[in-house]
Amino acid sequence: MYEYHVPTVEDACNLVADFFNQALNLKLFKNHFFNVGNKSHFITNDFMYKAEIVMKPQIIGAVLGLLFCLTFIFLHAFSVFVITAAALIVFIVASVVMVVFLASYLAEANSGKFIQISRGNDLFTYSSDGTRIFTLSKLDITQINHRIKSKREAESITLVFNNGATIDPGAVISPRILLGKFPEKLNIPIYNIRSTILGQYISKT
Repeated sequence: MYEYHVPTVEDACNLVADFFNQALNLKLFKNHFFNVGNKSHFITNDFMYKAEIVMKPQIIGAVLGLLFCLTFIFLHAFSVFVITAAALIVFIVASVVMVVFLASYLAEANSGKFIQISRGNDLFTYSSDGTRIFTLSKLDITQINHRIKSKREAESITLVFNNGATIDPGAVISPRILLGKFPEKLNIPIYNIRSTILGQYISKT
């Protein structure tokens, strides 16, 4: 890598102009053969978002709580109220089996699902299974339904197209990041839906 430091932006612009005019003085630049920790000046991103297995603490806690209750019922059925070593082993084995089963189920459900989308491009690709890949346009989206996280349901995003089709890429990209991929100039209405015990409240942005 060749380097030459200039004091002002104007000097840098002059060097760039000399480069394109085939008049750049290479003697000013020093060649560095070894560069530790250097990174590319322009780090690109393919904007590919794939499904990941996220074992949230709430899910693991719910599974372990359920297994604990089942273990207690099992012990009570046999009139054993003292947690013995055998019962502890049963609980641990059952917990591991349930967590592995749940992880396998989530992996199978979201296998191959991805979305490739950037803010600066109107076209994006989406697949729900990894085999059927669709190239879609933001200009064909008529509205975005944003379900806000509440005690009753998780946060999610649904894209509604002008032909009536919908996609829900929530398993591969967070709603906050996905909403940031749609510039205001597209004028796509976003409906924020909040569910409560009294019903649903919808606001438009």
